[in-house]
Amino acid sequence: PPRSTLFPYTTLFRSNDELGDQTLEMDCLRELGNIANRLSEYDEASFHYQKCLEIARSLGDKRNESAVLNNWASVDWDLGNLDIAEKRYREALGLYRECGNRTGEAKALNNLSNVSADRGDLEKALSYGMDALSIHKDMGNIRGQSAVFNNLGATYQTMKQYDAARGYYLKALEFYRLMENNQAIAETLANLSLLDCAQGRLEEGRTAAREAIELSEAAGDIINLCNAYYYLGRIDVADGYLEGAESSFLKAYDLRQSVPHPGRLLEIEVELMNIAYQRRE
Repeated sequence: PPRSTLFPYTTLFRSNDELGDQTLEMDCLRELGNIANRLSEYDEASFHYQKCLEIARSLGDKRNESAVLNNWASVDWDLGNLDIAEKRYREALGLYRECGNRTGEAKALNNLSNVSADRGDLEKALSYGMDALSIHKDMGNIRGQSAVFNNLGATYQTMKQYDAARGYYLKALEFYRLMENNQAIAETLANLSLLDCAQGRLEEGRTAAREAIELSEAAGDIINLCNAYYYLGRIDVADGYLEGAESSFLKAYDLRQSVPHPGRLLEIEVELMNIAYQRRE
């Protein structure tokens, strides 16, 4: 989203200084944190989330406390701080259950699935994901199901169960296209492009990666854009097109430096070193 999205909330937040309405202040802080999070401005997002959490706890507002914890945890997950992310997701899960918020419970379970997958505990990741999917299906929540489908696809892909992975990705893509959620479509297409690369379907993968790049650029989604360029580079390496791969990896590297994640930066550096080594041979 553009930074102009912040304007209504910053204006309302300043006006509220005179009113002293803590509930309104908390809502503004949470939304400011969410917008900054989507803009990948993680320090600003964390600042707003912390302030919001302090007010929620002082008021005993568990609804807002659970939502802030869940959203704040996503910042730590993006930055690779898995221990902190897991702690906050677990706190959010407990509060969602205490409040009877089934949608929130499913979100937290799906997020814990992501953390488990990043830790390499794939069976636990599948277990959390299936629990989340069951709740979303019971509630008829298509948006929630789509997010879980994508994550289950990624987990099965890591397990090299490629047919299962493709099935989940395609279910997610179908729902996201129905909802016209271009940002989510881009993420799913990027995932499919890497799966295509693993299965040797290079032209299909290249097409998916390029569409993901186009959609991510239009949405201003730096992380998805970085991933799509990285996956396109992987496809070009597999196809022996080193010049194209190097170009894509360098674009991915520049993008990722703006929202540092040591794991992905290291992966890109390794790919660039491999290209340099192959050229010397």
